[in-house]
Amino acid sequence: MACDNGSLWEAVAAGDLTDEHLSDLRSVPELTQPIRPRTDDQVARAQLRGDTLLDRTVVEFAEDTARGGPWPCPAIVWVTEPDDLEDCLFFWNLRALRSLRFNPVPMVLLPARQVQHWLNFPDQLAHVLRRPDEFAPDVTVCSLHVDESVLRDTADLLGLRLSEEEPRSANQSPPPPLRQPPFTYRTGLDVRRLMVFERSYGQATDLDVHLFEDTTTVRFASPVPFRGPGRVLVRLSGAPFDALPERTSVASLVTTGAVWHRGSIQLHTMAQHEYRFELHLPGLPEAVNSVLAEVSSGHVLSDKGQLGAALQSSSDTAALLGRGIYEAIAKLRTPRTKELHRELERLRAAGAVHEDLVDLAEQWGGRRERRYLSADKLNWTGQANAPQVLERLCELGWAERGLELYCPACGIRSFVPFTATAGQGRCSGCGTSAPYSTGATLTVYYRLNSIIDRAADQGVLPHLLAIAHLKRQHEHSWFLPGINVDLSDADRPAEVDIFGIHQRRIISGEVKAQAAEFNHDQIDRDVELSKRLGADVHLLAAVDEVPEETKAYAQSRCDSNGLSLIVLGYAELRPFAL
Repeated sequence: MACDNGSLWEAVAAGDLTDEHLSDLRSVPELTQPIRPRTDDQVARAQLRGDTLLDRTVVEFAEDTARGGPWPCPAIVWVTEPDDLEDCLFFWNLRALRSLRFNPVPMVLLPARQVQHWLNFPDQLAHVLRRPDEFAPDVTVCSLHVDESVLRDTADLLGLRLSEEEPRSANQSPPPPLRQPPFTYRTGLDVRRLMVFERSYGQATDLDVHLFEDTTTVRFASPVPFRGPGRVLVRLSGAPFDALPERTSVASLVTTGAVWHRGSIQLHTMAQHEYRFELHLPGLPEAVNSVLAEVSSGHVLSDKGQLGAALQSSSDTAALLGRGIYEAIAKLRTPRTKELHRELERLRAAGAVHEDLVDLAEQWGGRRERRYLSADKLNWTGQANAPQVLERLCELGWAERGLELYCPACGIRSFVPFTATAGQGRCSGCGTSAPYSTGATLTVYYRLNSIIDRAADQGVLPHLLAIAHLKRQHEHSWFLPGINVDLSDADRPAEVDIFGIHQRRIISGEVKAQAAEFNHDQIDRDVELSKRLGADVHLLAAVDEVPEETKAYAQSRCDSNGLSLIVLGYAELRPFAL
């Protein structure tokens, strides 16, 4: 540390302690005991060796990660008058910016006009300057108040040669050979910009943990030894947290008082030799519910959401992205009855609101016998093989095979599943014996099961298409396929087509079968709702192509509300279309 009654530069370069502090240290023999040198050159040499009192205090500073730097940069020789406060303070703050783990840079504080008295000091400095050739010059000689002429004299005394080369810096892999003497220098360079980067600190330790649905115990020895009481921050990171959104409510699910810090769960606790935490590791569904609870007074699955959730739990809805699957379902979907159309026209003429029409559609949907078609009736002109697609629907459990029966008595045509066929067909209406329909051969017909038919009729499949695409992008995602949310200042619940977690971000938005339904009023309403629900990302999706004008308007509204935007159209939702 500094000499007894030494100059200010010595205390700044190496550190200093009062006599009382020294006495306390010496009362604990196992602690490192600092010494006071007799001459100031020993302070300068200790900086080169990295064994000053200050160097020892940053041994456990533990840079954990760095982003945007640091860059290789010249060694820094800072020259000051022995007691110049401003020069010493600037050096102190500049040194605090250096990296101790990633691209460490040699830094030394020297008094003006004294280097010439220090035997072999230039050789010791030269040893430190043998670094990979990733930058130029080797050294920058700096000061706030010392004259340029004194800086150049100091550099000459240190065996440095003035450089005319343009300053450069670049990380190289593998590292190039070490730079060799004579080493170069320049004055007046501002190296601060090479030291300003994002970083985090902390000693890390790895451990395996058995995960449990209710409570998981995490126990580990402290990677930092403590000799007395104190408070510390403990950060836990790993796969269980990698998919969770960084929201306060989600952190609170883990344990009381937990907060997020750079993707890790951070806990305030007392310094201990061994830590033990009882944690709850929430799944994505629980995290979504906690986020919704923050911004609303309640939520339930909408009618579409119930259908979508039922399909998600019973089958692989990602199959909707497959070639011809969505198109085949659209062909097989049962159309609404004439009575429904007449009732819709009557309500519309009477001035019914949109919600009344939707309620009526839900009441009438599915009243008609489900449609069935043979492969040759799909009328495809594309490349998809109709029988293969229909068989795939059967494999998924979304369709069934059967025969058609035509009753000559009552004139009804009906679908008879293969499991219900017999040697002699019989009309399900009047009971008359009737033959199965044939052409040149016996024709196989296909019919959607009731839930997929209902979902197709109610417009649920576009929701599931969008979810399938988003989950294909990021496996650790989870979505509600339609919810009604109670907002404090709204007369009726707000309906959201998709709400969930995608790439640790909350996503909310609207899905349409046709992009033409996205007018400006619709987009304004959707974006405002996403913002109110605390989303990070607004989703706009349609099964057909989304016009550029629609994308641009949605982007402008999202920009105004501080939201990111994801637009999904034909290319994303029908990647293997006909």
